[in-house]
Amino acid sequence: MKIFPYILFFTVLVFFSSDSATNEFVEKSQFANDKFIIKSKFDFSVSEATGNISLITGIKSIDEKNQKYRIKKVKQIFRLNNGNPGIYRNLEMSRYYLLYLDSENKSDISDMINDYSADLNIEFCEPDFIGTSAGEK
Repeated sequence: MKIFPYILFFTVLVFFSSDSATNEFVEKSQFANDKFIIKSKFDFSVSEATGNISLITGIKSIDEKNQKYRIKKVKQIFRLNNGNPGIYRNLEMSRYYLLYLDSENKSDISDMINDYSADLNIEFCEPDFIGTSAGEK
């Protein structure tokens, strides 16, 4: 009988406690819905006029997908800058690209990733995952 007050106290404490991790959690996507990452087997061409990656890569299967999914921009993720050229070349870092989708694109990003992944000219394709810190509410 002496244990009853303790059980009652802990039950009330748990019931009325405010746990911010569960009460303030908002369901979010784990990745961006407007862009995704690919690593191609070949370097994409750079426009001489703008210095940007051209939407027309010269690789027919990729160009068709870019047009089908209304890719509006291709950006190279890694640049050499002042880094080690040997490591940059050995890890093939020049072939990682971020593909941005047109705002009017209504395709499911998972379907696009599967389609690009099936292309023989693409080493891999993945969503652009959104990282968060442990302290975020």
